[in-house]
Amino acid sequence: TGCWLFVGMQHATARAAPLHYASPRLRNDAPAAVADFASELCTTMNNLLDARRRDTFEVEQNLRALEVEKGNLEQVVVSLRDQIVGGDALLRRYQEAFG
Repeated sequence: TGCWLFVGMQHATARAAPLHYASPRLRNDAPAAVADFASELCTTMNNLLDARRRDTFEVEQNLRALEVEKGNLEQVVVSLRDQIVGGDALLRRYQEAFG
């Protein structure tokens, strides 16, 4: 068509470099610009992928910390239940002894 066209894409979970296409006219008329576009595309996509991975990593770390905290709280609940059961047993003995 004779147009100047540059298209770039990257899948959010990709491990390979982004794909891009520059029309023949754009490559002929502005080869340095095509190289700049491609370089900027790679930089931008790498930054986006790094941010996505970092967010995922932070969420996973928070999840692990919360799972540890949950386990600790479950142990506290078990201990408190044991104390309640012990207190109930002691109360029954006092009630039996003193009416």
